[in-house]
Amino acid sequence: MGWFRPVTLWPFRPRRLARATAKAQRVLVFELNAGQLVDDVRMHAAAGRPCGFIGGVSISESGLAYGALMDAPEIRRRILDDH
Repeated sequence: MGWFRPVTLWPFRPRRLARATAKAQRVLVFELNAGQLVDDVRMHAAAGRPCGFIGGVSISESGLAYGALMDAPEIRRRILDDH
């Protein structure tokens, strides 16, 4: 398991991402948004690496406001569910 955390999103560093994912079995993208970065990751991850999105926008139960940020146990659950 490893992490690739871009410091900036523009310019995107496709070669660095390809190198970072060269030995990966799969690539999971965690973003606290609607998934704007996942397409870039899919395009530039090492060839043949499956990519999944495990982030999202936290919404309160009422659906009218943002909820609490996802905590570590929730992120872990999403990683394990994607396996």
